[in-house]
Amino acid sequence: MILKPADAITWADLLQLNADQRPEDRRLEYKRDLVGQRDADKKEFLADVSALANAEGGDLIYGVHAVDGVPRSVDGVRPDSPDAEKLRLENLLRDGLSPRIIGHSLHWIADPAAPARGGILIRTPASLAAPHRVVFQNSNRFYIRNATGKHEMDVHELRGAFIASAALEERIAALHEDIVTQWHTGQLPFDIVGDPKAVVSLIPIRIAQQPYALSPTYETACQQPLGGSTWLPALEGIYRYEPSSPSKGFALTRRTGQVDFCWRIGGRRDDENLVFPLQFERELVASLEGALNMLRRQGVDGPWVVAISAVGVGDHRIVAGNWTTGHQAPNLRRQRIRIPAAMVEGDFRQELIPAMRLFWAAFHEERPDAQPVGSMAQ
Repeated sequence: MILKPADAITWADLLQLNADQRPEDRRLEYKRDLVGQRDADKKEFLADVSALANAEGGDLIYGVHAVDGVPRSVDGVRPDSPDAEKLRLENLLRDGLSPRIIGHSLHWIADPAAPARGGILIRTPASLAAPHRVVFQNSNRFYIRNATGKHEMDVHELRGAFIASAALEERIAALHEDIVTQWHTGQLPFDIVGDPKAVVSLIPIRIAQQPYALSPTYETACQQPLGGSTWLPALEGIYRYEPSSPSKGFALTRRTGQVDFCWRIGGRRDDENLVFPLQFERELVASLEGALNMLRRQGVDGPWVVAISAVGVGDHRIVAGNWTTGHQAPNLRRQRIRIPAAMVEGDFRQELIPAMRLFWAAFHEERPDAQPVGSMAQ
């Protein structure tokens, strides 16, 4: 795998692979020619991509001629239309694998000296839904990749893949639970203003298997939605937080590539304990948008999991003006809401709608489905 964001990879990077004689490995495979039109060619393509997803994810690059897994030349490929070729491959991936792989991306890498020539990069993440099988033309085969190439999975590898997929979900949940536990047990290096609060984790799926090794600084650390001019180095990474005492919230940019946020999402008004969901959604969008932009510049790729907990919400009710149903929803009796983790890969404002529906439902209100997260006016 090339350690750069997929959309930042250039023709020069492909040439460098050849100059370095970078061999294929568990997360990198080369192909000289485009995917052919025969059914056998399409099945081979689907096997290659699913093998990466069923292992640790990685890059499949078309346009690099390799011998025994070592690049010999970067000749490129010449599709009639790069966009049409990408669409063809996308359709194959959508219809030819079960379950569908979430989070893959396809990129045309043009040769600046000959724009009709270029490479096609398919970046495939490690998958929460593995193992994936090839179902094109009634096939029913599972593949996995190791350091020497791909092979069909045997019964022991299949069993291990199903177990590993469940373990990956548990690992993602544990990564979020860590920051909730730190807050709950008073381990944070500063106090946070009173309840109710949101605790949100933005987690690249990759780090559940192989964490990044970032060196966050004040300039590269993410901010929480209420701002944060103060910063504090820590064992885990860098805190950015609002400097009042107690603080209104923080963002923790971890060395692993994960970012955690915590801020207040309600308060007491007219002798009632209230949660403001529209304000929460706007602040959630601002937090995630800033963090995604910052992390991508540091080479941290998706897809991502967004884990959300609301803590200290006991005896609170939701209030959202004209968007509520008009009935007096009862105050919540539970102290914590934990929303099932949501995977995001593109337009997270749309992808987080199901999670926000559950957030509203936890407070006995129905959220309007058609409105993207953060877009509703009070």
